[in-house]
Amino acid sequence: NNIYIVGNTNSPDNIATPNGYQNFYGGGTEDGFLAKFDSSGSLLWGTYYGGSLEDGVLGCSTDQQYHVFISGSTKSSDNIASYGAYQTSLHGSEDAFLAEFDQSGPRIWGTYFGGELTEGSMSCNATSWGDVFISGYTVSTTGIATPGCYQPVFAGVVDDFIAKFNSAGSLVWSTYFGGPGLEDYGYS
Repeated sequence: NNIYIVGNTNSPDNIATPNGYQNFYGGGTEDGFLAKFDSSGSLLWGTYYGGSLEDGVLGCSTDQQYHVFISGSTKSSDNIASYGAYQTSLHGSEDAFLAEFDQSGPRIWGTYFGGELTEGSMSCNATSWGDVFISGYTVSTTGIATPGCYQPVFAGVVDDFIAKFNSAGSLVWSTYFGGPGLEDYGYS
């Protein structure tokens, strides 16, 4: 019976609460945010999510253990990935990211996902057994597809990607999805 909202902000206040993960605006033109409200509309906690450059949160999902997953895009090389994450550093000018939060506000883990150029995640979807899927767009020709995946090769100007992570934040598989010569975007 709780409500989660995500988005982008350039406001330096009225977003984070003391019990949130990131209580400060990270910098750049905007940060992402995540906020939890109860069913009567009272704010339970809120947090910024971003580093020193532009960041945005576009996807949000919960699992049966009441963990919250967010995904989006970032140009920041700081405040995104946790120690030991699948991808601990920014690989291109902009990468997708995925993060998991406990229901009371602390981040459990966060990871970048990207190749040598530009990616962004438009959505995430957690399953009842703890896996989470993200989809979005990429212009990178490397660093996206895993061996044996559906489409191992970048095909267009912009391709969709689909990636599956387990509950510990490790990549299970990922694939390109798109036709030759045009733009393909995965929104949901």
